[in-house]
Amino acid sequence: MKTPVPVIIVCEDDIHLLSFLVGTLKDTLGKHQIIPVMNGQEALAEITRISSSPEQELMLVITDIDMPGIDGITLTKQIQSEHPTLPIIIMSGNLISLRYGEELTPFRLLKPFAFNDFMLMIYTALAVGHSGPKATPSLENVQG
Repeated sequence: MKTPVPVIIVCEDDIHLLSFLVGTLKDTLGKHQIIPVMNGQEALAEITRISSSPEQELMLVITDIDMPGIDGITLTKQIQSEHPTLPIIIMSGNLISLRYGEELTPFRLLKPFAFNDFMLMIYTALAVGHSGPKATPSLENVQG
């Protein structure tokens, strides 16, 4: 039986940041398929599609919080209701918005963030994997 391709979904409504994040992940994590989406509805559709595919395995979701339609907090809650151990990284340029996610995931990034902080968060979330990200310590990156 063929090993499923590991997949990371990146959900960001800013096309320039989305392109940068996807490019960075493709360059750094060659074995992972990186799927860009621009809103929560697209993310949920991709998650549903991947969940029914034996050829792919969803490893991580990275989402902006402040998006039109389904925001990142609502998206995170919906994902966790069906995939409670899937690691999710939330990010925002608004510290108040980021605080809303404190009880949902320890993986939070304040934008703008440094490349090294982003990659550390990715590697940590992937290392935790499906073992339960809520049990890990917070890695919130608050820049002053």
